[in-house]
Amino acid sequence: SGRDPRLASFFEAIRDLIFFSSSSPPIRRPTAKVGVKPTVEAMAGRWRSGDGQIFVVTGNMCMCIGKDSKPLLVENGAVIFNGWIATSMTGKAVAWQKSGKKMEWMREQSKLKENIERQAVGDTSRVPDGLWRNSEGDLCTVHQGTCTSVSHGSHAITSQNGAAVMDGWRVVF
Repeated sequence: SGRDPRLASFFEAIRDLIFFSSSSPPIRRPTAKVGVKPTVEAMAGRWRSGDGQIFVVTGNMCMCIGKDSKPLLVENGAVIFNGWIATSMTGKAVAWQKSGKKMEWMREQSKLKENIERQAVGDTSRVPDGLWRNSEGDLCTVHQGTCTSVSHGSHAITSQNGAAVMDGWRVVF
């Protein structure tokens, strides 16, 4: 089923408005075409590798769920992550190569509809997976009940009295 790219861009803009406070500028992701030279800016967002690993790119840092964050380096115009060189990208995929091996990341789709539905019925016992910003302005990613940030590491999100709680703090949507 073909999706209207204008509609996809609209929902990405809405997602950015929801996940980022009004004090932060919205993230602009250039739409890449097949074979476009990869850039760090175009990689901003959430990705999944072929083996299911989740990567979140913010600025020049790449946060791997359950692992340490590592920088995205630019050397001679090439984007390099942990020894892997980005060889091409589209708006939905990045191709990587390292020592003759190949890997691909696929952009994770927004869970905006699920998030809106959960909030509409008042279900705040589970924080939806995605990219979030805390009240201090730090970015974190939530995946399967764990919140991971560059500055604070990983913390489990639990349910107490029908509300999501992380490290003693009540999560507010």
